[in-house]
Amino acid sequence: NIVEHNQGPGIFHEISFSAAIRNNIVRNNGRNNILVAASQDVEIYGNRLVADADKCGIMLVDQGRPMKSGAFYKTRNNRIHDNEMTFAGAACAGAASEVKPSDENALIIENGNNLFDRNVYRLPRDGAVLRFAWGHMVFGWDQLSPAGIEKNGALIRY
Repeated sequence: NIVEHNQGPGIFHEISFSAAIRNNIVRNNGRNNILVAASQDVEIYGNRLVADADKCGIMLVDQGRPMKSGAFYKTRNNRIHDNEMTFAGAACAGAASEVKPSDENALIIENGNNLFDRNVYRLPRDGAVLRFAWGHMVFGWDQLSPAGIEKNGALIRY
């Protein structure tokens, strides 16, 4: 698929289970080019993204959303790998938690078997930075590998 120039996310997978988002071209969409919210067992790979400055490539978000059963959707067991993201300026990606530290899902991003690895991030040579959300933290590129994120990923300046 080619998904481009949407006001909202280019691809949005929400409150669900078991999906593959693969081999798409996703360009210049709203705040997020690919957004997975309150979902688990999603594999995102082989996608090529182009994002405007100050926009995000691939994002997971946990919102502590309740199911009818009273349990909560959990953003866990998601694998994001082998994608290429090109940014026109400052960039963001990662997995953010929107719940309070006291909530049941407070550490689901960090402890929920979510994986980002072997992704390529292309940023302009002008010093544009990558902000990478991880739970309630935001990391720079040099902090990712020591935190166990993107151990085999690459940041390329163009």
